[in-house]
Amino acid sequence: ARGLNLLKVLGYRLYKDLIYIIKQINLGYAVIISIKVFNVKSSSTSLNSSIIKPTLPKLLLSYLYYY
Repeated sequence: ARGLNLLKVLGYRLYKDLIYIIKQINLGYAVIISIKVFNVKSSSTSLNSSIIKPTLPKLLLSYLYYY
């Protein structure tokens, strides 16, 4: 990320961006991911206090294997 000068993203932004992209392709799968992210986000006391399982790379990989 540093070599490409990408912005550092904290919290749930990566998950929200992934959901937005997947929603354009498969609304049903995006809804499932949205519910998982919402449940973790609403149960945590702060944005960085809990980690979504599966992690973003695993979540993306599971989507790619799905197709």
